[in-house]
Amino acid sequence: GLANAVILCVDDNADVRDGMEALLGGWECDVRTAASGQEWRRVMNDDAPDLIVADYHLEGGELGPDVVTEVCGVFERVIPAIIVTADPSESLREEAARRGHIVLSKPVKPAALRALVTRMLGTSPGVLLPDLRR
Repeated sequence: GLANAVILCVDDNADVRDGMEALLGGWECDVRTAASGQEWRRVMNDDAPDLIVADYHLEGGELGPDVVTEVCGVFERVIPAIIVTADPSESLREEAARRGHIVLSKPVKPAALRALVTRMLGTSPGVLLPDLRR
């Protein structure tokens, strides 16, 4: 189930963050929201998320997939991610696939999001990454 799953939502739009918090929180998830790649560390403390939902285009030219890569690097594990975007381009979807992310088109339908989150949390637990510093 989704109860107590720690989900990090990164979006520069406050209304979207509030909506995701209400929706995912209604499914009993532990939702942490951040407006940027700089803010996610404050909201996560030392807790690794079970799943990341990030908008593709963030303020200041920052990209959601880059934030996901940073979070995974800090926690030294692969964390499943959903990239949300209104951009229909195939190149964006190909980039997301190369990074192992799932793309969800805006507007996000709650039933589709719930099915995807349930599937990803049930089949994609965080995996420790090898130490690449050696």
